[in-house]
Amino acid sequence: MPSPAIPCYPLLSAAGVLIPHALAAQMFLGFGGLEARAGVANPKNAGHSATFEADLGYVGIPALRTTLGLDFFGSELDHVISGQQVGGTMKGAGGVAGLRYDIFPQRRFTLHVLSGVTVHSIRAEPDDPAVKDSLGGGHVGLQFGGGVSWRIGEGHFWSATADVRRVTERDAERTLVAFGLRYSVRGRRMYDRDDVPGLKATPAPFGPNR
Repeated sequence: MPSPAIPCYPLLSAAGVLIPHALAAQMFLGFGGLEARAGVANPKNAGHSATFEADLGYVGIPALRTTLGLDFFGSELDHVISGQQVGGTMKGAGGVAGLRYDIFPQRRFTLHVLSGVTVHSIRAEPDDPAVKDSLGGGHVGLQFGGGVSWRIGEGHFWSATADVRRVTERDAERTLVAFGLRYSVRGRRMYDRDDVPGLKATPAPFGPNR
């Protein structure tokens, strides 16, 4: 006995109505874009860093973005622990979750400030074995900093970025200076209040677009 036919047309019609609404709902805690950065960790010690980050959407206003990423770094040790200078090397891998506030977000040249929480697993090889346990293992800390972005093209889908961050993780504190490339799936429209559901249509709060 043949199986009953599935009514495809009504299903497709319903999908055509529901999918656009579902995509619009993703403006809050939805996918905003990707960013990759590379740079130096503690420049005087010739370290290195790499970060891969996703923009998860806005909080309250389009200029306040939520971010979640993976972070890697390596650096020589130049620490003073219990009054003694400690050398060697350390490497870390972990995650970073935070907020980024974009100043003048629709202009070609923009500024941003950021803060967040970091979690890293650090492998340390100090020249003093007695402090290996305090340097290595799991570390939780805070990061804060700021930087600049230069929009590429009229749609602002791509941006070149540069920033400085300070990470406060117990005995693994470090400063990161990094350069990167950011891709925004909606370009400059992600900051347009007229184009964001749930926000009152008002002029951009930071003056005319440039």
